[in-house]
Amino acid sequence: MTETETSTPSSRRTWVAPLVIFLLALAFRGAYVAEIRSLPDFEAPLVDAGYHDYWAWGMASGEWELPPGTIDPRIDSTPYFRPPLPAFWLATIFAVFGHDHLAARVVQALLGSLACVLVFLVAARLFDFSTAVIAGLLAATYWSLVYFDTEYREVVLLVPLYLALVLALLRYRDAPSLARAAVAGLLLGLATLAKPNGLLLLPVLAAWATRATWTRLPGKRHALYVGCFAATTLLCVLPVTVRNAVQGDDFVLVSSNGGINLFIGNNPTSNGVAVCLPASIPAFDSAFDYAEIVRAIEAEEGRPMKHSEVSRWFVGQAFEHITASPGRVLALCAKKALAFWAAVEIVSEKDLVASRRESRILNVVPLDFALVFATGLFGLVLALGAGRGRAGEGVDRSGVVLVVLLVATYAISFVPFFVTARYRAPILPFLLLFSAFAIHRAIGAARGRRWGALTIGVVATAFLYLVDGIDVQGYTRDESKSLVERGAQLAVQGRAEEAERAFRAALAANPDDPRALNNLGLHFQQQGRAAEAVVVLRKAAAIEARDHRVQQNLGLALLDTGESQAAAQCFQRAQELQPLDASLSRAAGAAFLAHKQLGPARAFLERSLALDADSLETRMALGGTFLEAGDGAGAESHLRRATQLDPDSSAAANLLGIALIRQRKIAAAIRSFTEAVRLAPDDPGILDNLNRARAMR
Repeated sequence: MTETETSTPSSRRTWVAPLVIFLLALAFRGAYVAEIRSLPDFEAPLVDAGYHDYWAWGMASGEWELPPGTIDPRIDSTPYFRPPLPAFWLATIFAVFGHDHLAARVVQALLGSLACVLVFLVAARLFDFSTAVIAGLLAATYWSLVYFDTEYREVVLLVPLYLALVLALLRYRDAPSLARAAVAGLLLGLATLAKPNGLLLLPVLAAWATRATWTRLPGKRHALYVGCFAATTLLCVLPVTVRNAVQGDDFVLVSSNGGINLFIGNNPTSNGVAVCLPASIPAFDSAFDYAEIVRAIEAEEGRPMKHSEVSRWFVGQAFEHITASPGRVLALCAKKALAFWAAVEIVSEKDLVASRRESRILNVVPLDFALVFATGLFGLVLALGAGRGRAGEGVDRSGVVLVVLLVATYAISFVPFFVTARYRAPILPFLLLFSAFAIHRAIGAARGRRWGALTIGVVATAFLYLVDGIDVQGYTRDESKSLVERGAQLAVQGRAEEAERAFRAALAANPDDPRALNNLGLHFQQQGRAAEAVVVLRKAAAIEARDHRVQQNLGLALLDTGESQAAAQCFQRAQELQPLDASLSRAAGAAFLAHKQLGPARAFLERSLALDADSLETRMALGGTFLEAGDGAGAESHLRRATQLDPDSSAAANLLGIALIRQRKIAAAIRSFTEAVRLAPDDPGILDNLNRARAMR
């Protein structure tokens, strides 16, 4: 047999195995995309995924249409609040395929499948071919990796970036060069743009690279190459920093959310695993809410503030709490460190456990985090035993140390903040590497009839599995959260009956959930069932008296039942809870106007105008109150300002024409109606107004 013939099977398997892993991973991800396509949040992503969707489509199309019920985050004129790489990635997909959520998720499934091939390649470098195959198969089928590859979040980017970074550093170690140092720096820089705690890896990885090549490079070369690694990382971040300074008029390295995230993890209400804020801080349900939080801090400080100043304000508040309650903070940090590795899947935005429970695809392979953790930790112990007998054969110990340093630094970086299942997802593939190594060694022990070694491994893994399942955090999963979110999305999509069923199911899980009560009450109010809405919303208000949304919705329902005075009190209470939110008084004024109650309508609208003098909606509504009262002159000033605020508003031009007609300013009215017709040539009502004005000449 020739040398070529001998090497052919080995050569074939080097590409067949990763191809099979890629196709298997793609099959799982494609099947899951098909499975979730009918879910309401597929076309209307929730929470911060919805923020990324809005941001990405705005960049790709120039159309910045806000999702219903959200506040304009002014992305174009402020420093980035969230790390920008997920939005950049999504915007690139949208630029090619349009606002097509199926295409976006298919592209992400392809990227996630390629990441499974990277798992294979890293495992092959650290261990051997068989371990690499096992690791690749685990990554291809592990449920939470499949899940996150369909989400508009940073996980789908961080997984391949960190895996590629490890490969790049291993290549640098084997043959150091400026080019290889630069590639590693580029990958770390991109990871930093997806999650800024990546910068904490820079000194750790630079130290590893220096140590790993210490005997093969002179001192000056070390400095040059490591300097290149660091410089490339920072140069990758620099354009975002410059953009924040120029366009956002603020010095923010990557994003400004670090301060509030630190405060979430370090304030008197913190529990380490959820967004808990004092009552003085407005609700923070998504990144869209941050603009209102900034306004609240500005009001407290009595001056306008840049986002970096607000972030520093939160940092200051966090450190005040840390110095005032060091014992509590240290205990909470210990709990957060343990919770990061705990078996429980801590919910951040969407409920992972509920999503898995409702999915056939995510349950095909019955692995859970506790089993991955137990086998991974035992595999790591085996790998670190390299050179000490059979367990260490074929192990790249230096590479194992690199992975341990990356994972440990990444995990520790979350302890000062708060932890969720999503935050640990990017390092799951590295756990799977060691799980695969443990599985491969167990198979070898069974084949070699080394029953003692196999028994020790099984017992140790079982012990670690049980220990990891101990809930030191006392975490209770919110069973109603996912149902409320689904109901809200169904309601937005006009699927009223399905929405009501979802809200009722949420209340069956937790009868005192104020979110479910509020959403069900709003649903009743929108369906014309005002009396039912009042009952439900009063219960919500009794449970959560400081939620301005509950007070606002209760006011709307009370107004529909004819209880005007009680409604006004609710609107007043909502405004007191959110004193800088002009939309609350505007909505209250519009509601009173719709009920022809002009006095309270005008009072609330004027309060809204005092908060936001350049609101088109408020100006038009105020003009409407004067028109209803027959005061054309009073209406004219507001409606003329409305046309200045939005020269393309046919409605404003039409209402201005009506106000001018009331004052017998026929020529000016004709000009205003003519402009309205130009803006909306297919609106018969505007054309009728123009013809009537012409007939009055």
